[in-house]
Amino acid sequence: MINQYFGRCRNMKILVVGLGSMGQRRIRLLKKLDSTVDIIGIDKNAERRQYAADKYGIRLSSSLVDALKEKIDGAV
Repeated sequence: MINQYFGRCRNMKILVVGLGSMGQRRIRLLKKLDSTVDIIGIDKNAERRQYAADKYGIRLSSSLVDALKEKIDGAV
């Protein structure tokens, strides 16, 4: 849905900064809007990163510098 709205020919990449309760809510809402969106999560806490990856099937980054090396379409 998001990709159709913006006319993308590839999946959008969204960076979610912080994977606590608010970050997880953002992930759920993004996936509800468009299940094909590529979500990359970042958090200083390794346990929270792993929990979000296991629960939501997102990709992870341990640093903002590394996450920004990818072509990101948006961040929340």
